[in-house]
Amino acid sequence: MKRLLIFFFLSILIKAEIFDISIPENDTASYTYADFRIWINDSTDTLRGIYWFMHPNNGDSRDIVTDTAYQNLAQGQNFAVLGAHIFNMHMDTGIGDAVIAAMDSFAILSQHQELSFIPFFINGYSWGGQFAYHFTKWKPERIVGFITQKGGYHDTTNAELAIQVPALMIVGENDLNYRIENLTNIFLNHRPEGAKWILAKEPGAGHSLVTDFSFLNSFFNTVVNLRIPHSTNLFEPIILNSLSDSIGWLGNQDTYTIGSWECYNSNKDSSSWFPSRLVGEKWQNFVSEFSTDTSSCYPILDSSYVLFTVGIHGENDESNFIVATNNSSLIGQCYAQLELPETDRTLHINGSLDQTNGGFNSPWNWHIIPNEWELAEMSVGTCNGSPFDVENNLEYWIHDVGQLCNWGSYIKNEIISGCNSNEVSLWDSCYSIANTTELDLSSYNLSGTIDPEIDALINLTYLNLRFNNLTGSIPESIGNLTNLTTLSLSDNFIEGEIPVELVSLSNLENLHLHNNQLSGEVPDIFHELNNLVHLTLFENQLSGNVPESLCDIYNNIEYLALYENLFCPPYPSCFTYEDLGSQDTTNCDFAFINRENNLLDLSLFNVYPNPFNPITNIQFSTSSNSFIEIFVYDIKGRQIYSLRENRQISGQQSIQINGSQWETGIYFLELKKEKHRLIKKIMLIK
Repeated sequence: MKRLLIFFFLSILIKAEIFDISIPENDTASYTYADFRIWINDSTDTLRGIYWFMHPNNGDSRDIVTDTAYQNLAQGQNFAVLGAHIFNMHMDTGIGDAVIAAMDSFAILSQHQELSFIPFFINGYSWGGQFAYHFTKWKPERIVGFITQKGGYHDTTNAELAIQVPALMIVGENDLNYRIENLTNIFLNHRPEGAKWILAKEPGAGHSLVTDFSFLNSFFNTVVNLRIPHSTNLFEPIILNSLSDSIGWLGNQDTYTIGSWECYNSNKDSSSWFPSRLVGEKWQNFVSEFSTDTSSCYPILDSSYVLFTVGIHGENDESNFIVATNNSSLIGQCYAQLELPETDRTLHINGSLDQTNGGFNSPWNWHIIPNEWELAEMSVGTCNGSPFDVENNLEYWIHDVGQLCNWGSYIKNEIISGCNSNEVSLWDSCYSIANTTELDLSSYNLSGTIDPEIDALINLTYLNLRFNNLTGSIPESIGNLTNLTTLSLSDNFIEGEIPVELVSLSNLENLHLHNNQLSGEVPDIFHELNNLVHLTLFENQLSGNVPESLCDIYNNIEYLALYENLFCPPYPSCFTYEDLGSQDTTNCDFAFINRENNLLDLSLFNVYPNPFNPITNIQFSTSSNSFIEIFVYDIKGRQIYSLRENRQISGQQSIQINGSQWETGIYFLELKKEKHRLIKKIMLIK
């Protein structure tokens, strides 16, 4: 490939948000020229991915990076925004090579070395959608998800590993037939192979760009949250999480009903696969005016239903049952019955009355329920048991069980939640107490507080409420969910202290509370959670000292992040600078500033100039006599320089490093003292 042509404004070299790269025609002649533009939030320390909007044939999507809607979407996930202008394009890997070359160049210009390996999310329109699909085939390990909007020349024969990548394929109802058929066929050919794809036909639309950003953005956020791991290595490519079929939801292309994997009763091989219920609901709103689901394997009771208890009296049978109905006539008669004395309550299903079976005394006056009342309007079950253990069959109730009669003195009048006795209501939905083991409501636009009754879900192992608008405090009752292995409440507006009751979560492996408004001190409990591997408390208002006891499980923890809080020294002796990052110590007592084994014993004040050519100066200080080591690593993590001071030094120091033998690029400077280390990104430009 010819020498890269790189264009940028020197005035924004370091802190700029937007960079431009031009890649000339390559040897495969798959394009005439390829220009790329990227936007990066200048407050972002480490990027998680790249949101790439790809233009139609011979179009130009570079201006997309200045669109605040895309910037806000990307910023919410610590993503960059990428646009392109590729002229005379052909479906060839040469374009893919140009993209990779552009990312490597952006990594140098922006000082974000991770751009060389972090994943893409591609949203492509027309030819750009076609390209998104083919690029995913070339680099499936680097694609977190893709959207193809109304493309028409996708390879329908073999999607290869692209079937593992979640995709949203959109066709227009009034678009050219070949485009509709092409995307529909690739969807139908590969869904039986387990392709995690959605097919969405936009009603009344032709070959136009989709503007339902609620649908598109929910797909993006859900896929990113599921596939990008929380813990990443600074120097290594990110290994994306694979998704099992069973975590998804499914949608019928003809009836537009949706259902969870377990409860879905249509043909799964021809149905769309959604990464969450939310995405399925957005799909329903996009493709149809209907909005139905099979979210439970059983009837869903909403607030229109009223719950009553009835006594069943027949031969060798006397027990209480529950009737839930939204039939206004039945509800009216039931309330009328309740106003009568108990001995006068006389309501039963139409059928013959056999007084020889007992339980029916002559003074009772019988009111017949009309035949048009169908049992399908009711959900019936035994009290204190599963309401679905009893057969939902009208003949069964009339002839086998007996007559509905003898209303009990206590009748539960109205169930606001619409949930039955074996369910708990959370955020206007019903969840089975016994059968709910995973609850993922991330990016669900939830508001209000976390209901303390969530602890009713005693078998819950996975709870994810990330990326919502939740307020209030963390309920102490969460400590009763002792089967939890993952608890994620991050990216909300939760305040108050971390409850000490979390100490009961002995099975907990992942605890994510970051990006909230939590305050107070970190409770001294986490050392008792021996299974903990991920702990993220960063970007809160936590204060005081970090418990030294965390060192007891430090070696077991794979990812620990506490930066952007108000923690005061002394810090746990086992901690590194990466664990704590920057802290606001304005209100701290600095009596411990000179304590040994304190991170503040080692400070990296400045590296100047940066970028440099060929000399840079390192300014640092240490409060006690110590041996200092300095290392430099290239972008692939290879050590290219080392210096060890052979004398113990203290106070403020300045050391020069000569990079005249190094290539232009990004490097990492590591300053090390005993167990403590500081890392800073530097750039060499020749």
